[in-house]
Amino acid sequence: MGLVDCETDDFACRLSATFTLLLPLVGIATAIAGTATSLFSHESLVEFVTREDEDEDELLDDVGEATADTATEPARHADASADEATPLLAHGTQNKSTRITDGRSVVSVVLVLVALLEVSARIALYVRAGVSGDSEWTNVPTLITLLIWTYAAIVPVISPPRTPPYTLLLIYSSNLLGSVLEFYVSLVDPEVTTLSPWRWSLLLQLAHPALCLLAVLVILQMPTRITRAEPTKNAEGLHPALDDWATLGQWATFSWLSPLIALGTKTTLEENDVWQLPRNLRSRILMRKFDRVAKAQSFMNRLLIANARDILFTTLLTFGSTCLGLAQPVLLSKILSAMENSETALDGGLGLHNVMTLFTNPAASLHILASDLGFGWSEDAAVVSAAGGQRGRQQAYLWTAIAFLTMLVKAEVDLQQFYRGRRATVRAKSEAVASIYQKALKRIDTSGAVGVPATPAQPTPKDDTKEQAGKKDAKGDKQEPPKAQTAGSADLGKITSLISMDANMISMFMTFYTEIVQNPLSIILAATFLYRLMGWSAFAGYAAFVFVTPINRLVMKIQYKVVLAILEMRDRRMRSMSEVIQAIKFIKFSAWETRWADRILADRDRELKEVLKHKITQFCLNFVWDVMPVIVACISLTTFTYVAGNELSVSIAFPALLTFQILTEQVAQLPIMIGFMQRVYASAIRVGEFTEEEEVPVWVSALLREEHPAAEAFDERIGFKSATFVWYKTSIKPEKLLADEVKKKVEEEKKANRRSWVQLLTLRKKPVARPSILPDAASGTTGATSTAVEGVSASATPRQEFALRDISVVFPRGKMSLVYGPTGSGKSSLLSAVLGEMKCLEGHVYLPKFPVRLDAETGLKESISFCAQQPWLEHATIRENVLFGTPYDKKRYESVLSACALLPDLRVLEDGDQTEIGENGIVLSGGQKARVALARAVYAYTKTVILDDVLSAVDTHTVSALIRRCFLGPLMKGRTLILITHHVDSVIQHCSYAVRMGNGYVEAHGTPQELLARGELTAEQAGAGSGVDSNDVEPDHGELETADEAGSTEADKQTKKLVDKETKASGAVERKIYLVYFKAAGYWIIAVLCIAMLLQRSSDLAQKFWVKAWSESYESAPIPRQPPFGFPTPTKNPLPYVAVYISIQVFNVFTSVAAEIPSIWASLRASRGLFADMLDSVLRSPSRWFDKTPAGRILNRFARDMNGIDIGLSLNLHRVGHHLISFIIYIGTIVYGVPPFLLVAIFLDLSVSTGPATSPLIWLTSCSDLNRLQSNLNSPIISAFGELLAGVATVRAFGEEKRFMRALFTRLDKCHAAFYYTWMANYWLRFRQDVFPPLMTTSPGLAAVVITQAQGILVTIYWGMQSYVDAEQAFNGVERVSEYIELPPEPPRITENRPPQNWPSEQGGIEFDSVTIKYAPDLEPVLKNVSFKIKPKEKIGLVGRTGSGKSTLALSLFRFVDPTHGKIVIDDVDITSIGVEDLRSRLTLIPQEAALFKGTIRENLDPFNEYTDAECLNVLRAVHLPVDESDENVTPSSSANTESRSSTPRPESGSKILVTLESQVSEGGNNWSAGQRQLIAMARALLRKTRITVLDESTASVDFETDKKIQNTIRDGFKESIMLIIAHRLHTIIECDRILVLDAGQVIEFDTPAALLDKEGGAFRGMCAQSDSFDALYAAAHKTGR
Repeated sequence: MGLVDCETDDFACRLSATFTLLLPLVGIATAIAGTATSLFSHESLVEFVTREDEDEDELLDDVGEATADTATEPARHADASADEATPLLAHGTQNKSTRITDGRSVVSVVLVLVALLEVSARIALYVRAGVSGDSEWTNVPTLITLLIWTYAAIVPVISPPRTPPYTLLLIYSSNLLGSVLEFYVSLVDPEVTTLSPWRWSLLLQLAHPALCLLAVLVILQMPTRITRAEPTKNAEGLHPALDDWATLGQWATFSWLSPLIALGTKTTLEENDVWQLPRNLRSRILMRKFDRVAKAQSFMNRLLIANARDILFTTLLTFGSTCLGLAQPVLLSKILSAMENSETALDGGLGLHNVMTLFTNPAASLHILASDLGFGWSEDAAVVSAAGGQRGRQQAYLWTAIAFLTMLVKAEVDLQQFYRGRRATVRAKSEAVASIYQKALKRIDTSGAVGVPATPAQPTPKDDTKEQAGKKDAKGDKQEPPKAQTAGSADLGKITSLISMDANMISMFMTFYTEIVQNPLSIILAATFLYRLMGWSAFAGYAAFVFVTPINRLVMKIQYKVVLAILEMRDRRMRSMSEVIQAIKFIKFSAWETRWADRILADRDRELKEVLKHKITQFCLNFVWDVMPVIVACISLTTFTYVAGNELSVSIAFPALLTFQILTEQVAQLPIMIGFMQRVYASAIRVGEFTEEEEVPVWVSALLREEHPAAEAFDERIGFKSATFVWYKTSIKPEKLLADEVKKKVEEEKKANRRSWVQLLTLRKKPVARPSILPDAASGTTGATSTAVEGVSASATPRQEFALRDISVVFPRGKMSLVYGPTGSGKSSLLSAVLGEMKCLEGHVYLPKFPVRLDAETGLKESISFCAQQPWLEHATIRENVLFGTPYDKKRYESVLSACALLPDLRVLEDGDQTEIGENGIVLSGGQKARVALARAVYAYTKTVILDDVLSAVDTHTVSALIRRCFLGPLMKGRTLILITHHVDSVIQHCSYAVRMGNGYVEAHGTPQELLARGELTAEQAGAGSGVDSNDVEPDHGELETADEAGSTEADKQTKKLVDKETKASGAVERKIYLVYFKAAGYWIIAVLCIAMLLQRSSDLAQKFWVKAWSESYESAPIPRQPPFGFPTPTKNPLPYVAVYISIQVFNVFTSVAAEIPSIWASLRASRGLFADMLDSVLRSPSRWFDKTPAGRILNRFARDMNGIDIGLSLNLHRVGHHLISFIIYIGTIVYGVPPFLLVAIFLDLSVSTGPATSPLIWLTSCSDLNRLQSNLNSPIISAFGELLAGVATVRAFGEEKRFMRALFTRLDKCHAAFYYTWMANYWLRFRQDVFPPLMTTSPGLAAVVITQAQGILVTIYWGMQSYVDAEQAFNGVERVSEYIELPPEPPRITENRPPQNWPSEQGGIEFDSVTIKYAPDLEPVLKNVSFKIKPKEKIGLVGRTGSGKSTLALSLFRFVDPTHGKIVIDDVDITSIGVEDLRSRLTLIPQEAALFKGTIRENLDPFNEYTDAECLNVLRAVHLPVDESDENVTPSSSANTESRSSTPRPESGSKILVTLESQVSEGGNNWSAGQRQLIAMARALLRKTRITVLDESTASVDFETDKKIQNTIRDGFKESIMLIIAHRLHTIIECDRILVLDAGQVIEFDTPAALLDKEGGAFRGMCAQSDSFDALYAAAHKTGR
């Protein structure tokens, strides 16, 4: 190509010449870059910059999946072999390179041929030029171009490309664009002498761009990356991520997503329809990399570093997008200037009159149109006249083409920017949630923590786990004052907030941080363009920013405090919700739903008050920044026209207005960005504090320790040496506590030193004492703090905390050891200490925990299996719980089932071991849960087994069976067994070692013989037992024969699901859901909001038309218009025009304010009403519904969905209304200016409603389905966290942390896949809308209005659709909330038929009349035709094997499910005829798993302040809890008024801890032992003192001595009451008036204990005969003649 000779005003020619000169330079740069990259590596430059070790990731991911899923590997390979490339892949997507005979790809051959043709043609033309002597064009640029094409021919030969060669793509695309521009110039101006080598032949002029286009198309068909495998489904049947196999063209247009969107048009998208995540976004890969990133940095900094590549690319793309966006007003100015130059030639352009001319004079019209487009000339006078402004119109069309090309480039840049940003969002969210989960597995267990000390205690040298933070009396006692805070020690409520809101907020930062780049850049570029357009007048308005800055800073400071308050209130509310859901059955059976609802609603009201404050502060920021651009525009235009005396022409006014609009939009984003950044910062602090919490010692967690070689020697001891332990009080590190204390002191000092206004005005200083806030070098505390410590220590008896003191015990290897002692003596604490769950203050702990080491003789691992006192089970099947990640061994599995006495239970269960047991084994009885947990511990190939009181929940017969078959059976041969139990008489003779605990210290230890010799053990205890000879422990062969039958279900049998898949709607949100929200918000408020928005958008349009009239009223205008309203021309006096403009802007601001107020009001009304309705509905749901609904699913509705309604929904609705009204106004304005556009609008409407798969409505359907899936898939993640927190000690003991992490990765990937493809679908639509240009012309004045409206219409369409989708997503939350509002309720709380006030009376009894009960209509009856009568004041014992229906019978009194046949009558009232609240408030239930709530002892005994302190203390005494100072060996516990700031207190040996009404209870009562929790629940029942009381294994965890005392208390305290006592301990019920024996849901015996024991062959006599104390039971039964 050569130089071009152009005229000065010929813009097209000059542009072509410039492009001609730039092409060689671009080619040289591209060639150099490509060559350098090829020398450096075999990848192209872009691949080198963007690759992220994807091959390594892919390989490691495959290895990880193979390791994690060995059990399902055969099925995985079978699935992969059966499934070839998925049919969803479009043509060209699959990574198959088409090869020819020499192995070179077709792509490389085509690229070589194209380049050779280009080179050959140029050489031929050089030869021709030499022959003809024409050497004008043989200059340096053309020679360079020849070299570039030679390079393009050589590169594919040397290095055949497998991925797109971006250097060649740039060469071909730039030449394509240049040739098209050159061709256009040659057509519109043939007289211009181009020195192109193609000028002699039209064929060559067309062949050159055709070859370039062919090469570009070929490159676009190449895959963007090389993968190791073909795209196939995974083991779960999920389709692959097609963006991993997409071609460059599919990637550039996002058409790789079209199959998924097309699938959404045919059917509702379900979980299995969502594709897998791309490999480089999968959480396992991300977390592996994240763990290696800058560990010393803060959490947020680590996230930024880990995602630095995406952040960098997004920043660069944002910079480009901003520049391209600001190019629009510049191009508009050029277009309008060109149209003004041609205005005098033809008025109106393609207006309506020109359309009519097509029919009246078609020839002239076609000539005019051809002339306008720049094709040919005419001698016709009319045509010549019409084409007088030809050059100006050609320039206008060319500028329009450039504007269109700019829009295309911006659309692609935006697409890649959004993709990179959203990719970083997915990565950050995965890293954040996985980090929280990982931290939960590693951090110290503070579930029983009740307070944080004001300053950290001084760590001791032997403190392996950093700082003591005393936690629970686990199993002893320890309390904290109620005002102590557990900051940083996150409970389930806070962690739910962390993963559902905080992690989401942090991840969103990765997308929206671009505003930080875009806003300042946009403001700077806008100011620059305004200066070029308006001169110094443009900056006159910017002075207003100076006055706004102080106001903005003040509001921001207030808003940040409000954000922190919202998060705190939300945590409190979610904590209450979590407590209610966890204890819902107890709350319902106590008729406390209404009172708990009031308590939660009070927390909700406090939260909404903070939300209101936040909305008000946000409104203030919005108002300030909404007004600022208006002020800037008004001042600038006034200065420009009135002060500077310039004319506001069309070519200046509308580009300026468009720039002010861009400025307005960017400035308006500032408060949103500020508020968002504040929330991000607060969330980052919260998540960062959680991830920085203190961790357990390295040897405790598999995620922390490094495995040592198997041959390396190790200490085989299990036990302690001179060790002292306390419970952790907080997981906050000591240095963090100290820093917080110092910060607090600094703030207090600043506040104290703050001078008043009088002092400021009089310049007086305020004298103030300045206490030292620096840490004391000796104590590690501040000066003020150490004084407080001394004061506390000197003035009062220090509060004592439970501790294990001076423990020196070593358990024998390969033998069974026993730990026993009274309730609260520290037995469970001892096991927790050996597992590393307590803080070791001094001494040593020994525990061989090396899973990689195998015992050569037994094949067992040197690791631990553990069964907690409160059995923790996963929400899975019985088999999955028993296996617990261990490979299935049929023989061993069936032996374990037999040894743990589970075979009879499996025979009863319809699905056998495939029965889904629900959250924490909800469908199993207490005994069944204990034995499943025992089976899990026994089945594991571990050499050490630790069991905490597994015998307490099973009956006497089962105790004997477990001792004989399990503890003494072959499965425990060679294994170390450490057992806690109160059944000392039954097991001690089989033990090799015994430890007796007492108040936190070892009272005695040694072999049973040594204890007997020292008098620590009675002869009766040593000689008694289960009658099992340790040498005769063969399992029952009859049982083993049935293992095949009962141990598992048939493979082809369809098992029933306890928990159904979470339901979701399909398609668009139904109209009734909108009405639900509008009704809650208030219809009239919504109407006011709509009117205000309509007025606001109308004022925007009025502003543009006024500026049009203003600009066209100048005397120098091309076609001057008559000034409006009789005003003088603006040339003479612009003030009237300025005044009207300012008035319109003021009205605009007023309507904006008027629209915000009802929006805030409506949002709060709806949030409050919907939450209250959902809470009431959930609390009124039947108990069975809670069995079938995971807690995480419920909490997800109250957390994530309600958060969307609180914050996002009103904003999205506001935006939808804004864009809808704007769209109507835009369409009307365009149709007014360009009437033919009406036909286009109709066509667009038809295409949208009936169009193909690219229709926005079809996209909307797919997005709605994906949004719903995302909400549903988030629930299992929350459930997983709740499940983990409850059983983290068990998981760590087994060393299964990595398996739980893998399970989380799977859940995260599924949830994030729905999130990822939702946003990819959004970008899919946006790109297609961005490339649709509006083509229209009219007169310059009206054209300015029309063009600005047309530019806005595409933005409005996209953002309107996007806002609508966001609103639909938020309404998905309303939809899900509405679903829970409409839950089927249990029977009415109160009916018209209310019982008498004194019902049930002293003379009232209970009658079961042919009662049959089913849990569900499709299930077998649990109680079958049960009939019996209970007399007034009678005490009835309920016994029977596990699963016989004892609990069902007792709970049927509370109507947890109504009888399907028969009736239950209490005191002559059929219980189904009265309300459940009337019924349950007259009954009392004491469950086996006592439900305690966070607070004080008094708040648990009397939650609603109905009794006096004296009455509360009396019931504590009645259950034998140490209450009085006069009790022997009692030490005061934590009070409410003082805080211990000293180091760990050491109680004297033998001292018990005083229980006061102010003693603290942690969430779930975890700071009390299981026995103590049962005693507190018993005290609560004594306080309630109803006529009918049900005790369901309520003393199972209490030692026998205390149990005897409790039974005496029961007889005295419930003299006037009917009592139903369910107990496995026969001693507990032997003195009841009568005993009812159940078997398989039927009553088989019902008589006095004496009569039943005298009945030969009776079931009850058989139970007693199998116990260790038949004679004692017989004597007790006949003692009073019962």
